[in-house]
Amino acid sequence: LGGNAAPSCSSCRQQITLRLVQWL
Repeated sequence: LGGNAAPSCSSCRQQITLRLVQWL
């Protein structure tokens, strides 16, 4: 997915969620 494989902060997690939504 990028550089962060296991994000711990909510900010990083939100970014990954937005990316997943774009992928779908």
